[in-house]
Amino acid sequence: MVDVVNIVLKIGELGFKIKTAVDTADDNKEVCVEIGTRVSRITEIVKKLESTGKTEDSTLRNPLNDLKETLDKAYEHIMECQNKNLLSKVIQSKALKNTLDQVNKKIMEHTAILEFANNASNNGNISLIADHIKSGVHVTLPKFPIYNAYDSVDISDMT
Repeated sequence: MVDVVNIVLKIGELGFKIKTAVDTADDNKEVCVEIGTRVSRITEIVKKLESTGKTEDSTLRNPLNDLKETLDKAYEHIMECQNKNLLSKVIQSKALKNTLDQVNKKIMEHTAILEFANNASNNGNISLIADHIKSGVHVTLPKFPIYNAYDSVDISDMT
């Protein structure tokens, strides 16, 4: 079984490496910057998930691992964009751009799956609360004012 803490650490490490590699990329700079920006945002979100304890949920293990593997590939391909001789750039530039576009798309797909897994996990927590309520366990829920659609509401009370 893959250790989620190590996956999260590796995602953070890859995020830093990708940012550094993007800064020095010469070829396909635009798509490299786009990937770098996306990865930077994703690593911030993963860190937030970790700080709230969400990464301990087994539902997120596989999507996080898939994301880590794709970020590893992204790093490898961005490293290929580093300064090379002119002939190498001309021959590989178009193919490398296509590969980078595919990696960028995969990152987005893994992010969507991770979001879906996180939502499923949250819904599981809601189900757990509902089960506790049904079983008679006391659960304190946040209090929100509930108004009937026909009631007159004084909005000065809501500030």
